[in-house]
Amino acid sequence: MTHRRSAKTLQRLALAAALLWPLAAQAEKADRDKKIVVEALEFERDQKNGFASFSGEVKVVQGTLEVSGDHATVQEDAEGNQTIVMRGRPVRFKQKLDGDAGMLNGRADRVDYFSKTGEAKFAGNAWIKTDSDEINGDLLTYNTQTEIYRAVGMSKVNQTRQKVRMEITPKPRPAEGAVKP
Repeated sequence: MTHRRSAKTLQRLALAAALLWPLAAQAEKADRDKKIVVEALEFERDQKNGFASFSGEVKVVQGTLEVSGDHATVQEDAEGNQTIVMRGRPVRFKQKLDGDAGMLNGRADRVDYFSKTGEAKFAGNAWIKTDSDEINGDLLTYNTQTEIYRAVGMSKVNQTRQKVRMEITPKPRPAEGAVKP
């Protein structure tokens, strides 16, 4: 298990869940240029205050990225920085990774993204998986600017620390004596 591979994997996972943001360097690059489609039972926009709310069976699709939950809000400040919060039981997301890297899937009770700081937070029963790697905990965070990630486990019953779990599959090694092309 290498730290660099762990960081890259969590980067892919966290960025894919950043809802509407086309920031995912390792996610399907073509998604960045695709239109964003949002469906919900209700929508409200306060143009003056930079606030939007989506409620009921919310689904966001941009290329291969699909995120679904019960409720989503987007708050934009005067500088154009946005805070996106999506809630659900759970919020679910999936995205095709670039090339032959497979699929990314995840879920959490709540996903928050802060464009100013580049921080994505996955809270409550958070689980993120690629075809080969997996991580879960009560809180997973990733900063897209600093490339620092963190996983925290917490028992909801008595607020005691619990372990987080990460599985990383080693890359296959070439067979001995195999000739490289």
